[in-house]
Amino acid sequence: MTYSHHLSREEQAKVEIGHTETTRGINWFLTVVMLAVIFAVPVWQTVRDWREIRRGAMPERTRPQSFDFLGLFPTRAELRAAAD
Repeated sequence: MTYSHHLSREEQAKVEIGHTETTRGINWFLTVVMLAVIFAVPVWQTVRDWREIRRGAMPERTRPQSFDFLGLFPTRAELRAAAD
């Protein structure tokens, strides 16, 4: 970005505030990296838990810890009982 030299540093800073120039490739790259960082830990824990369960090291568990949110939903039997 080229500006004429008659702008003071403060004026140039005001013009450039909140404006960042990036390419489409950089935007996609940063998006993919951010999603990979966000999902890396749950995926890693799920894989680790499946291995531990298959090995028998976690006999109290039948599914990985990351699936525990499924217990918040009612079962089919509970839904049928509520419908009756």
